[in-house]
Amino acid sequence: MTTNEASRPSRRGPYAKSAERRSAILGAAHAVFAARGYRGGSLQDVADRVGMSQTSLLHYFPSKSDLLLAVLNWRDSHTGDGTTPPDPEEALVDAVIRQARFNEEIPGVIELYTVLCAESVTDRHPGREFFTERFERLRRSYARRFTQLANEGGSATALNRKPRRHH
Repeated sequence: MTTNEASRPSRRGPYAKSAERRSAILGAAHAVFAARGYRGGSLQDVADRVGMSQTSLLHYFPSKSDLLLAVLNWRDSHTGDGTTPPDPEEALVDAVIRQARFNEEIPGVIELYTVLCAESVTDRHPGREFFTERFERLRRSYARRFTQLANEGGSATALNRKPRRHH
């Protein structure tokens, strides 16, 4: 390393700190929205949990709806968004149970999803499109699995069978 390279400040520091701050804000917003919903939770509530001003919070998320969408996308990145193809070796019932158990392990994730999903049916809710698109992806995924099951025999016991491999 040259002397010139050693004297330059590291470019990663501010970015790492910014990523940590965004993560802390998302965690706080997750807790606030899970407990109070989007309409009941405020940006000030989120800022207070993180120990920053609301103005500073708005530097990271320009609006409350931007923060909501970031929280929903964060949630899906941790729990799945319905686009991941199913494991061909896993029975549908097993996949649903596995996902439910996984969701139970993440504090507040079920509450967040339930509260925000219910709120999203109201007029002009910023999460409405997110949930509409998510449920459409899930419907397509389940329709594919049910069609596959119907092609394999269609009985209720087929729900518990692992899919047959077609060679």
